[in-house]
Amino acid sequence: MTTTTHTAMHHDPSAAALAVAEYEAEQRRAHDQRQHRDVRIYALGRIFIAALFIVSGAAKIFSYSATVSALNEVLPDARMMVPLGIAIELVGGALLLLGLRTRAAAVGLIAYLATVTLLVHHDLSEPLNRSFALGNLAFAGALMLLFAHGAGALSLDRATHRG
Repeated sequence: MTTTTHTAMHHDPSAAALAVAEYEAEQRRAHDQRQHRDVRIYALGRIFIAALFIVSGAAKIFSYSATVSALNEVLPDARMMVPLGIAIELVGGALLLLGLRTRAAAVGLIAYLATVTLLVHHDLSEPLNRSFALGNLAFAGALMLLFAHGAGALSLDRATHRG
């Protein structure tokens, strides 16, 4: 006959509860820190996308004659189209910057990029057009992410409960 000795492990239930509570509190702190970091990074990304459009619109204003001249070769009425493009870039960029009506601004800017790509950069045999078309595709992708996820926590959309 074999005898086995079994010793039960005993612990202090209050010490175990305290250890679990401390572990959970640390996990919450780490999660909150990651979330705050991600909120700031997301807002910064939205601001960078906005900067692209604002700077592009401003550049067209400062070099208006040169822009119209360059586009006269590919657009039937560049004098009419350039002011429209400037307005779209500045207004859309400002809306993104503020995080105001972000989803609508993203859709409008995607449509604008598609139009510009088809009208101006359609000849993909030209290396510069290929570069612009690919860049516009990447910017449209970033705008799609804004459409899908909204402006983020640091935005007027969130402050006004739209986003």
